[in-house]
Amino acid sequence: ATLANPNPPFRTVTGDLTFDKVTWKGGVEFDLAPRSLLYANVATGFKAGGFFVAVRNNTFAPEELTAYTIGSKNRFFDNKLQLNIEAFYWKYRDQQIGFVGPVETSIGVFGAGGKTVNAGNARMYGVEAEMLFQPTPQDRFSANLQYLNAKYESFVYTQISANGAPPRSGCPVTRDTSLPVAPPAALYAVNCAGRPGVNAPKWSFSGGYEHDFELGDIVVTPGGRTRIESSRFLGIEFLPESRQGGYMASDLYLTVGNADKRWSITGFVNNVENETIYASSVLRPVVPIVYNALRPPRTYGLRASFNY
Repeated sequence: ATLANPNPPFRTVTGDLTFDKVTWKGGVEFDLAPRSLLYANVATGFKAGGFFVAVRNNTFAPEELTAYTIGSKNRFFDNKLQLNIEAFYWKYRDQQIGFVGPVETSIGVFGAGGKTVNAGNARMYGVEAEMLFQPTPQDRFSANLQYLNAKYESFVYTQISANGAPPRSGCPVTRDTSLPVAPPAALYAVNCAGRPGVNAPKWSFSGGYEHDFELGDIVVTPGGRTRIESSRFLGIEFLPESRQGGYMASDLYLTVGNADKRWSITGFVNNVENETIYASSVLRPVVPIVYNALRPPRTYGLRASFNY
C-alpha cells in the first residue's frame, strides 16, 4: 500500500443503496388571547445516505433527527409589536459531516478527497426571540436574539498522515490499523466527542431600523442593520486557524423610489466595520494546511429596480 497523489484522478464509482423512512409531526396549540398563541410540537426528520468517490468504504448512512419545540407568538399594541419566542431541543442520530479526508483511490492506496461520514449522535438546544416593532407607518424596528448550545455526543472519523506523525487536531487521536498503509504514512482515528457543533455560535444577535421620509411622490428610506455573533469553529479539526472569533458586522443603505414602488435606487455599504469573517474552513489531510474562505469585506454600490 502507498500514499497517493493528494489530487488523485477522477474515478467512476457505481453502487446501489436504498433508503426509506416514515417521518411524522405532532403538536398542540392554545390561544392565550386573541393575538397570543402558545404551541408545542415534536417532529422527526430523515436525510438519505449515499456515496463518495472511493474504491471501497465509500458509503455513509442516513441521518435522522427528532426535534422538540415549544414557543409563543404574540402581537401587542394594536398589532404594532410582534414578539415571538421559541425554545428547542434537536437530537441527531448518525449526523452527516462532509470534509476532505483520506479516500482509497485503489486498494491500499490513499489520497485526499471529499468524503461524508456519520458523526454518531449530536444534540443542540437553545432559545430564540424575535421582535418586530412598527410604532408608526414610517418606522420599522427588528431584532432577533438566539442562544444555541450544540455538541457532538459521539464523533469519530479517520485522518491520514503522510509522515506517520499524528495529524493536527484539537481532538484526541489514536493510531488506526484497520486498513494497511505503507510506511511512513499512517491512518489515525480522531475522536471529537464532546466538542461543540461546527459553525454554531453560542450567541447571535441581529437588529435593524429603517424610516420612510415621504416627499410628495418620492419616498426616501435610510436604514441600517447589524449582526453580532460569538466565536465558533468552522472545521471538524477544531484548530486555531479554523476558529472565527466574535464579530460585529453592519450594513447601511439609502433607498429612493416613488410612492407606488414602481422603481427604486439604493445605495449601500455592507460590512461597514470591514471585519474579516471566515465563511468556511478546510484542512488538507496529506499536506496539513488550513484553507479558509472569506466573506466579502467592506462593499459598497448602487442597486436599481423596476416593477412593471
